[in-house]
Amino acid sequence: SAPCRESRAERWLAAWRRFRHNKKKDCATPRVHSDLAVGSGLWSAAGGGRRHVSVRGPPVDSLNQLYVQARFMDVVLRNKVLQWATPCNGGFHAVLTDEETNSARWRSVFVHADAEGQLSPDQVSWARVKNPRRAVEKMLRVYDMDPSRLVDITRQSIYFDSVEELRLCLELIESDPHVVIERIKNRLDPNYDPSITGGYRDCALNVRIVTDETRRCRTDLHVCEVQLVLKRFAELKSTDGHKGYVALRNNRGQ
Repeated sequence: SAPCRESRAERWLAAWRRFRHNKKKDCATPRVHSDLAVGSGLWSAAGGGRRHVSVRGPPVDSLNQLYVQARFMDVVLRNKVLQWATPCNGGFHAVLTDEETNSARWRSVFVHADAEGQLSPDQVSWARVKNPRRAVEKMLRVYDMDPSRLVDITRQSIYFDSVEELRLCLELIESDPHVVIERIKNRLDPNYDPSITGGYRDCALNVRIVTDETRRCRTDLHVCEVQLVLKRFAELKSTDGHKGYVALRNNRGQ
C-alpha cells in the first residue's frame, strides 16, 4: 500500500541522514571519478543502454548463451569479491540455521574474514544467478526483448559498516588489473534521487573479469554486477522491504 511504501522510504531516508550528518571522516560521501563510468568501449551503447557483446563484436542475441556464461562466472565472481572484501572489512550474508533464518533479523547476520584473512565460501549465503523468469520479464518490460542489455545476471554484494570501508573496496576494485569497470551507479551521491529506488541506496558496479581463464572460456566480455552496500541499509532491507521494492518496480513496469 502507499502508506507502507512511504513508511519504508522514511526509514531509508533516516538511515541516510545519519550517515550524511555524521561528522567523522569515515562517513564522508564517496566521490566517483567520471572516467570510471566510461569503461573500455567493449560494450555497445546502441539501443539506449549498455549491451553485452560477443567475442567478434555484435551484441549477444541469446539468453541461453548469457546463462551458460553466468554459471561459470558466478564462481569466478565469488572468488573475486572475497579478495576485495577481506582488506577493507567487507562482509557477506551468512549461511544460517533454520532457527536463525526464521528470526525477524535474519538479514542482519554477516560473516567476515578472520584475523588471518581467511573466510570459507561455505560460510557465505551467496546471491544466486538471476532467476530466468525475472530476466525474461525485464527483457519484455524494459529492453524490447534484447538479452544483450541484461548486465546483472551474475551478481554479488559486499556489506560495510562505514562509507570509508566501502570507498576502500571501490579503490581495490578499480586497481585490480583483472577487472574492467564498465559502469558505476553511485546511489550514495547526494544528488541521486532516492525516490527512484524507494529510498534505498548503494553503489552498484558493472564489471568484467579478464583473466587467462576467462579468456580461454570466452567469458571475459561477460558483464557482472557488484553491489557495495552499507550494513544499515541491508538491515532495513527485510523480506517485506524487498517485497515493497518489487511492488514499486511492478508499478513502474520495470
